[in-house]
Amino acid sequence: MSVQTADNNLAHIYPPFAEKVKAILAQANHETHGKHGVDHWIMFEGLRTQARQDWLYAQGRTRSGTIVTHAKVSNHSSGLAADCYPVDAHGNIMWESHPDIWAQFGHCVRANGMQWGGDYPKITGGTFVDQPHVEPDAHLRETWGPLAKAWLKAQKLV
Repeated sequence: MSVQTADNNLAHIYPPFAEKVKAILAQANHETHGKHGVDHWIMFEGLRTQARQDWLYAQGRTRSGTIVTHAKVSNHSSGLAADCYPVDAHGNIMWESHPDIWAQFGHCVRANGMQWGGDYPKITGGTFVDQPHVEPDAHLRETWGPLAKAWLKAQKLV
C-alpha cells in the first residue's frame, strides 16, 4: 500500500480494538443518523505504517499542505488507533462536521471504554484536538501493546 493511501480495513487493527471500533461506529450510526446531514460513520484509517506516518508528519512541514498530525510516532502503527468520520447520504466524508456531531461521537467513544482525541486537551493539558481519533487509554495500550505487536507480525501486516 502506498504511503498516500489510508488503510481502512478493520481486519488490519488488533482484533479486541477492532471490536471496540465496530461498537463505537454502530452506536454513532444509531445516535447521529439524520442529524446535521450524517448518514453513517466509517473508519477512514486504522493501521498506519511508519513510512505513512512519516509522510503525514512531513505535510505542512517539509512537504506542502496543512499539518494533519502532530505525532512522529503514532498508535496507528501498532494497530491501536483509528480515525473515524461521518459520511453524508451521497457517500461524501464530512471532514468538517457540526460540533454536536463530534460531541456525540466523543460520547460514543467514551461509552465504549476508549479514549477520544477530542479529549486530548483534558488528557494532555495541551491544546491539540483530534476529533476523529479513537484509541485505548494509556493503561489498556500498555496491556494490549505487546499483544498487538505480536499479532501484527503474525498477520504479516508489519
